[in-house]
Amino acid sequence: MNPKISIAIPTYINNELQLSYLRYSFDKILEQTFKNFEVVISDNSLNTFVENLCNEYSDYFSIIYFKNLDKVGMSQNSNSSMKLCKGDYIKILHYDDFLFSNKSLELIVNSLDNSDNYWLVNGFNHTHDAVSFFDPRVPKYTKYSLIGNNLLGCPSNVSIRNIDVPDYDPNLHMSMDVEWYHRIRMSHGMPIIIDDVLTTSRIHNNSTTSKINLDVVIETEEGSWENVQSEINYLNEKYKDFFETWEYPND
Repeated sequence: MNPKISIAIPTYINNELQLSYLRYSFDKILEQTFKNFEVVISDNSLNTFVENLCNEYSDYFSIIYFKNLDKVGMSQNSNSSMKLCKGDYIKILHYDDFLFSNKSLELIVNSLDNSDNYWLVNGFNHTHDAVSFFDPRVPKYTKYSLIGNNLLGCPSNVSIRNIDVPDYDPNLHMSMDVEWYHRIRMSHGMPIIIDDVLTTSRIHNNSTTSKINLDVVIETEEGSWENVQSEINYLNEKYKDFFETWEYPND
């Protein structure tokens, strides 16, 4: 019997500190009231840290572990983790983020069970140390999401039905999440929005996005934010028809 929900975790871990983030996330998963889940790991690490941790926790919940034979990018690693999922729903979770509430999975599953929506985005907050939490957010899909005005947060706040799951675009890094959201919005409409804070994004110096060089400031009537010029150029070409109208189907 397949699990109801799969927690897809792409990993790339170089040191014990990063491993401690994943261990903490596993401990938060153990606290969940909803138990019909699996954890799916696609590991891009050059060591056995993650594999050893998965072996340690395999007595406590179902873990599918996959080791990439060749180092791949973040998009491809995320795609690998989702392709291995067997659950009706997929809950994406970056290795350094975690489930904030012990009812996170329960609320996500119940919301998707009682809706026809393809995807769901939940409220989230931030932390440096998993002790103090700040900046709680209610997700919002804005007109300029595709070019970087991301008020949905990172993919750790997203859950989707395990049906025709779209891949992340491997040509993108900073914009990989918003471009993925855009394609889901175009094909499946708006997500369910859960106001409750169900996930926490961990802020630290080793995160992938902290190492990206943001070299362009975008100004709109909704405000300003930074992005990568090469990715904006790529998106402008890929979605030139959309940028002529800025309209989504059924809006």
